[in-house]
Amino acid sequence: MIRLGKSHLVFVILLFAALPLVAQKDLAARAQAIWDTGNRLEALQLYDQLAAAHPDEWVYQERLAVAQGVQAEHLTDPAQIKASLTRERDAAKKAVADGDPNYFMQLIANIDPDAAIPAPGAPGSAQALFQEAEKLFGTGDYKAAIAKYAAAADADQPPMSRPSTPETPPIP
Repeated sequence: MIRLGKSHLVFVILLFAALPLVAQKDLAARAQAIWDTGNRLEALQLYDQLAAAHPDEWVYQERLAVAQGVQAEHLTDPAQIKASLTRERDAAKKAVADGDPNYFMQLIANIDPDAAIPAPGAPGSAQALFQEAEKLFGTGDYKAAIAKYAAAADADQPPMSRPSTPETPPIP
């Protein structure tokens, strides 16, 4: 039989007591690493856990709010979109209440989840291209997002008209 002295027993107890702290630190590091790639959608679950474990840490609430907004952009069911927007707004309110100094969080804290959800734009329209760009941006695919933003801007421009000269009549 193995006999442990008091010092060994205290060490074992402290070791087991420290495991949750190490796990939380690892969770925060993984969440940060994913966030740094720009993939807000993938980071959502981790920031949901961190915000629940540290409800007074405004950074976790802020990131949860942003990730909820990205999730809402990827959903198609109006009830799910409303639920995600509600969670986004509530996390933003909590972040602001806890001291988040960022103005965009104040704006998100005032989202009305009951407001009409914009219908998807027609394929190829500026609105549809912009919505696609936002989805790509939220998952960290910046190169593809930039291309979609540019395409949306191009699709939003009125057709160019040529200036009229005495030889050419104006284009109606």
